[in-house]
Amino acid sequence: MQADRGKFIKVETFLERGLRLMIVDAHCHIGRGEFIDRAYDIDITPEFIIRLADEAEIDKTIVFPVSYSDYSYANREVAMTVEKYPDKLIGFCRINCSNPKSALKNLDESLTNLDLKGVKIHEGLDKGFPNRAIVEMIMKHDVPMIIHQKGSPLRLEPMIKSYPDLKVIICHLGGYPGNYIYHAETIYLLEKYKNVYADTAQAQHYRLQEAAERVPEKLIFGSDAPWYHPAIEKMRVEILEIRKSDKEKILGGNILRLLNL
Repeated sequence: MQADRGKFIKVETFLERGLRLMIVDAHCHIGRGEFIDRAYDIDITPEFIIRLADEAEIDKTIVFPVSYSDYSYANREVAMTVEKYPDKLIGFCRINCSNPKSALKNLDESLTNLDLKGVKIHEGLDKGFPNRAIVEMIMKHDVPMIIHQKGSPLRLEPMIKSYPDLKVIICHLGGYPGNYIYHAETIYLLEKYKNVYADTAQAQHYRLQEAAERVPEKLIFGSDAPWYHPAIEKMRVEILEIRKSDKEKILGGNILRLLNL
């Protein structure tokens, strides 16, 4: 494989190459949140997220709510925001699987009535794992599940094996930068299962390089904005030593394919 091994200052933008690739940030938060003792819950306006995206030359941003105990209002707020900025934002719902009955109701409303395009599950903050009814409703609507699992990503393997048509996107390549073992476990899942993907947000550089060399068609650019500026996270993809065509997949092509866009 011929890699692009230019120094950082030689990295060119896709616009400079004369191409019009749609770049999509698949991991951003929006809203006010409910829990005032958490750093995750601050006022994040759509205008702020759009400004960050514009600074990073990103075309579209996938947004989902920050933390609530119940996401019914937050998901409606995301839908209204996307309706206001349809050229800039794509909306995902978020559900709290620790209350399966409420989660299923919110999920049904979000995918059936609000026309949101995917589902975010944060097992660590919301303290719940999706049950069969939730997974099967997600599959019925043929939308991706982006999941921040608690602990090892290998905990996801039984669900992945049981539902081979479920589109699973593992956040942060399975862990934050210090969790290089979780990154390695995620790469194992990416290579073994056709329905597994991972976003790049905050992934450790050398593990991200390894994943990009081995399974570029399974990686999805995400920034975790606003806590990380999307321009920095995008640059981390642009400097990977891989073919430009693979960077294009990571920066937009893979997620657009999953969303059938």
